[in-house]
Amino acid sequence: MPQLRPIWACLYVLFLTSACGDDTSTSVGGDGGVSSELCVPDEASFDTVALPVITSRCSQCHGDPPQFGAPFSLLEYDPLVVGSADARIVDRIALRVSEGTMPPVGAAQPTVEERNTLVQWASCGDETVGKKTGTIVNREPFVSPGTAPSDALEVDLTAGEFEVGANLIDDYQEFFFDGIVDRELFVQRLEAIVDESQVIHHLTLERARQDGAMRYLYTWAPGTGAFQFPDGGVRIRPTDQLRLEIHYNNGTGERGVRDSSGVRLFLGEPGGTEYLMADPGPGTSGWTVAPRSEGSAESTCEVSQSVQVLATMPHMHEIGDYFEILVDGQTELRLDGWSFENQLFYQFPLELNAGQELTVRCGFFNPGSTTVTAGLRTEDEMCFAFTYITPALEDFCL
Repeated sequence: MPQLRPIWACLYVLFLTSACGDDTSTSVGGDGGVSSELCVPDEASFDTVALPVITSRCSQCHGDPPQFGAPFSLLEYDPLVVGSADARIVDRIALRVSEGTMPPVGAAQPTVEERNTLVQWASCGDETVGKKTGTIVNREPFVSPGTAPSDALEVDLTAGEFEVGANLIDDYQEFFFDGIVDRELFVQRLEAIVDESQVIHHLTLERARQDGAMRYLYTWAPGTGAFQFPDGGVRIRPTDQLRLEIHYNNGTGERGVRDSSGVRLFLGEPGGTEYLMADPGPGTSGWTVAPRSEGSAESTCEVSQSVQVLATMPHMHEIGDYFEILVDGQTELRLDGWSFENQLFYQFPLELNAGQELTVRCGFFNPGSTTVTAGLRTEDEMCFAFTYITPALEDFCL
């Protein structure tokens, strides 16, 4: 199952390449000793300069306690400055806020002045932020109404008090549901139920096809939000089996946690437009990215039956760089400056006609010393394009 990253400001896995500067004041070293080579951000101004920005922009995940699998809080000064050069949390803050990948798309964005305030404090005044930061996308996010249809029937599919062990890291749990409805209905809206937010990383909802394969209905990571179709929805039948898959990550080792997260379905009578979630991307196999190098993965199919695209959610992992959807070689969706936390749907509409070529392409940059392979684990890489289409054709692109 693809492993979606949080959209809110969760500094969960970071690639660290920038130093904190050449300030010669003393700091705490990685072994608890003192190093004279690291800058030490001013402790006296932490509460008045840095903390207000952190509280406003980062604490949704990195509060006290941390949420959504985040392994640490950012609300205390001392833990931020412990460690060796580039390994301290404060250095990560300077890097990620400076490059614009934190806070990610989908979170409330700080002003340039707020970014500069935090980066200059974290880097002892050595670094500043330009105006062009963050992810750049040529499509607007797909935004659903804040409230569900008033006459919809609500059905909750949850983990049912699943016990999340203190050592449960990067774990995927499946929960199956049969006989959800007694007649054919449309799922008009889907939204996540978040119970124990400190341990849930992401979730998906899938439906079994006749050939035994699973078809995605909904994907969620913190910040993704509900998805409501403008009219109609996804058909659900009495014979359908649904699978809820939850990625748990107990990053802080919480004990005695029982989780009932899941998905809430809002159901109505069939009518209007029928949709289906497709994925024309290359997925999780067939490529590697060598150490300290660029790489890409792509798949191209020929549209066999004409469809209309409503919205697409790009998905990569830690070393994602850019994402593209092309039709007959022309770019329809382009995302640059991928943040691991970007899990938004982007709106179209887009007409795909029979005979056209549809290409999904993901670009990667591997800054590490080991090869990254395609696969399902967090440390692996993948390229998905979760796409709602109509008509609801299982194999519209071959």
